[in-house]
Amino acid sequence: LLSVVRFTFCSISASFFQRSVPVFGYDYTNITYLLREISVKQRMIYELFEKGLTHRQTGHKLNVYCMTVWNRNEGDQTMAHTKEILTLAVEIGDTMLRSGAEIYRVEDSLIHILESCEVDNFDVYVLSNGIFASANEDQEDACSMIRHVPISSVNLSKVAALNQLVRDICDHKCSIAEATVRLTECKHIPPYPKPVLVAGCAVACGCFCYLYGGTAIDMIFATCIGIVEQFFLFSCEKHHVSRFLTTVYASLVVAVLSILAFASRL
Repeated sequence: LLSVVRFTFCSISASFFQRSVPVFGYDYTNITYLLREISVKQRMIYELFEKGLTHRQTGHKLNVYCMTVWNRNEGDQTMAHTKEILTLAVEIGDTMLRSGAEIYRVEDSLIHILESCEVDNFDVYVLSNGIFASANEDQEDACSMIRHVPISSVNLSKVAALNQLVRDICDHKCSIAEATVRLTECKHIPPYPKPVLVAGCAVACGCFCYLYGGTAIDMIFATCIGIVEQFFLFSCEKHHVSRFLTTVYASLVVAVLSILAFASRL
């Protein structure tokens, strides 16, 4: 009976103060869950007394029941925590992969996040257009995620911001909630304007031509080819061509234009 009174008092106190209250050495935080368990416990008391059990036997069985309820609730909370960490890691990997990060960098980032959060028995497999991740496979709180990552434009500013976020998570400088907020901010980093991408590709092609021994005329041809290449990349992105085929087609276009430019000089 004392156990029942104590459980009821702590449950009512938790309802008023909306905070964790210790019951039989455990903390109950879900108030709705507690109130439901009170009604179940009352029915259990009547059944125990009808069986002719003593007060001590009734109190013992009641304590065992409370501990069972807590263990079940604690397992649900652990599962939710593991899923929250895995979801955050996959979201970060998804954004990195969409922004043009290397596959090994994405996989390495996910592994470091899960290790820093003390997630056991996890597996991470990253492809150019997908992420497969699972955690705690041999436990009750096992969870897994599969994410398809469509092709998108490269944004190295996002990659840099996400790399810093991963470092802060691994160094325990931010919580899961703070990391989620920062991830949302990283997702909203604007892409580079198209004129900047065209100018960058043109200048890069001209400079590489000079570094490999090209003349001034060769640099001009390379700059023009770089402009054409970037517009071709825009067209591939618009029609959702895969990254592998985009690389193949762009290389073919550059090779053909380079041959034509060389032939025009002869």
